[in-house]
Amino acid sequence: MTRGSGIRAAIYVRISEDREGSGMGVQRQEEDCRQLADRLGWQVAGIYTDNDISAYSGKPRPAYRQMLADIEADQVDAIIAWHNDRLHRTPSELEDFIKLVEDRETRVQTVQAGELDLSTAAGRMIARMHGSYARYESDQKSERVARKHQELAKAGKVSGGGTRPYGYAEDRITIVEEEAAIIRNVAQRLLLGETLGGVAKDLNRRGITTVTGRQWSVQTLKRMMVSARIAGQREHQPRPRHVTKRSLIGEVVADAVWPGIITPEESARLRTLLMDPSRRLSPGRNGRYPLTGLLYCGHCEGHYRLVGKPNGAGQRRYVCDNTPGRPGCGKVIILAATLEEYLYATAASLLDDPEFMRQLKAGQSNAVSSALLEEIARDEAELDELARDLGERRMTRREWLAAREPVDRRLQVNRARLAREDHRAVLVWEDAPKTGEEARAWLGREDVPVALKRSLLSGFIDRVVVHRAVKGRNFLDEGRLQVVWRV
Repeated sequence: MTRGSGIRAAIYVRISEDREGSGMGVQRQEEDCRQLADRLGWQVAGIYTDNDISAYSGKPRPAYRQMLADIEADQVDAIIAWHNDRLHRTPSELEDFIKLVEDRETRVQTVQAGELDLSTAAGRMIARMHGSYARYESDQKSERVARKHQELAKAGKVSGGGTRPYGYAEDRITIVEEEAAIIRNVAQRLLLGETLGGVAKDLNRRGITTVTGRQWSVQTLKRMMVSARIAGQREHQPRPRHVTKRSLIGEVVADAVWPGIITPEESARLRTLLMDPSRRLSPGRNGRYPLTGLLYCGHCEGHYRLVGKPNGAGQRRYVCDNTPGRPGCGKVIILAATLEEYLYATAASLLDDPEFMRQLKAGQSNAVSSALLEEIARDEAELDELARDLGERRMTRREWLAAREPVDRRLQVNRARLAREDHRAVLVWEDAPKTGEEARAWLGREDVPVALKRSLLSGFIDRVVVHRAVKGRNFLDEGRLQVVWRV
């Protein structure tokens, strides 16, 4: 086709990283490409823009895909790009591009490298050479960036740009006390048993927003609370080139140059707790039964827990559930309101018992929890290593399943043991009631989350075994209850 023959040209512009978010890089490319179209006498049929998207990363490029679809639909006769490396940086993508351009006889022009003639063997060879060099250049850049980030991490230094992290000023080192207080409060509430969904909902209700002024989502809150940053630690997340999705947590490699908002021990507990795949994220439907998890069936010899279940009239009860699929006997039932009132009063009175509180606090031992956290961390790292081996095809799926089974069992046991140890967190909770009178009032409030009530009770009570009722007694019979205290 000759100059001025009505060639419909697609202008493709792309920049890998737009730090300022201004789009000036693609705008300059577009201006140069339009000037080239004018010189060639081509008609600009459309502008296809992929801003802040790397061709090397493997992430989808919507505009690029749309341009290829338009070429295939015979809506475009030619392509103009600032340079051929704006179009593709991987050999496989280049080969697909060559096939389409050949089939549709599409012309390709670049501002910097001139015409890219893919209709001849020589032209295709030159394109492949350019593509190989671009790939080599990208590989080198990727390795340099990876080494830089690894060095910064091991030195505990700040890296990266973008939005400042919650709890820290723009320098990423100075603590913002108002936000830090929120982080500490959230950490304590999560360690005491509240769900991410419940805490996020409360923050939003109180008008507390993220640094960008948005409401908290469960995922955003989780990402912040499992980050080692808030404990003054530096983590690193190395990943293979083909893995584009960033994991929530990385390996802690150094103490950071910035101060922590919570302690490393609290951070380790949070990371273990929140990364447990079996953990419930939302408030759930059991928000009316604060004794869930503490009550056991005496008729079943304490093997099964009672669950909250209303009767036909909607009256709250705790029962040993024997519905299909449940292992209970169905013979132990107790009204919730009277039982809760009794245990609230009994547990609250212990706050006024100096000897009980002395023994309870003396029984604290961080040694067991620290050892559990180390074991859990080792097993989690082993699972990550097994996943990498499977991904790199160094083992079969059958071998992977067999290898991870004992690790999963250990994790399940140790996480359960850690949960039992975590009952002591209530003793250092700054918002916990300090006297029996305060505790009775606090436990009776409807605005206090059920998870916090349960945490306070579990700080004193290990379990309550509930035996079968004596026929004819319709009131709470204390003789049915076998309370096992922590002391």
